[in-house]
Amino acid sequence: GRRQSRKNNPEWYALSNNIILMRPEKLNKQFATRIRNLKPDIILVVAYGKKLPPEVLNIPGKGCINIHFSLLPEYRGPAPIHRVLLGGETETGVTSMFMDKDIDTGEIILQKKVPVELKDDYGSLLDKLVIEGCMLLAETLKLSESGKVRSDRQEASGAEKYAPCIKKEEKNIDWKDSAERIHNKIRAFSCEGAWVEVMMRDGKKKVLKILSAEPPVNNNEYEENINPGQVLEMNRDGWVAVKCGKGYLKILTVQAESKSRCSAYNYLLGARLKQGDSIIHGK
Repeated sequence: GRRQSRKNNPEWYALSNNIILMRPEKLNKQFATRIRNLKPDIILVVAYGKKLPPEVLNIPGKGCINIHFSLLPEYRGPAPIHRVLLGGETETGVTSMFMDKDIDTGEIILQKKVPVELKDDYGSLLDKLVIEGCMLLAETLKLSESGKVRSDRQEASGAEKYAPCIKKEEKNIDWKDSAERIHNKIRAFSCEGAWVEVMMRDGKKKVLKILSAEPPVNNNEYEENINPGQVLEMNRDGWVAVKCGKGYLKILTVQAESKSRCSAYNYLLGARLKQGDSIIHGK
């Protein structure tokens, strides 16, 4: 419970182990002066959304090193894991690089490929990348300490895929999309939830988050005159099959607005929906 959450909290760990913790709102000259006074040999940056200013980049003698969760130059930007899953990629990776004045454009030191399985969602892929990233960081630091670190300029063609911040509307599910695209969206937003607006019995609309689903079925097992969003089948094992623009998905876990997560089957029972009803518009 509380003890476990503290144990996994980096701020709590830092304070408990007399590690200097700085949380600057702005990376200004005062912050740069504090870093300079620490006289660091190297600066490591992981999952930090701001650019370090030149006066900080130039402080450590061995440079500023960043661990990025993609195979650069692919998926530069703050949301590489989301974008990899949204794109249906089968491979990604981790990169260690020297930081420069731009975002994710510095010289590459090491890279490690990581497979993306169809069953992977944001949480499971993040776990894989963190494990590989830690090993890559350790290897990079050994090279730096021994003075054998080598780096290469990124060879960008201009056709790379990017990883900009996620907008709220990107999490919205349109059942007219293919089952494959919707499944990728559910995988990408498995932590916060891809969502649809559903019509309640009182006529009000509320948000329903779709948290997990089985891999898509793309055949035309169900007749073409069935509308996207229509419930095809309800199963006591907990899943609900929903028609998509192409194929269908077995929805596993959902979370209604202001409610706890539950199986899709139990949600439909509580909403008094049945096979043939629209998961969006009700009966």
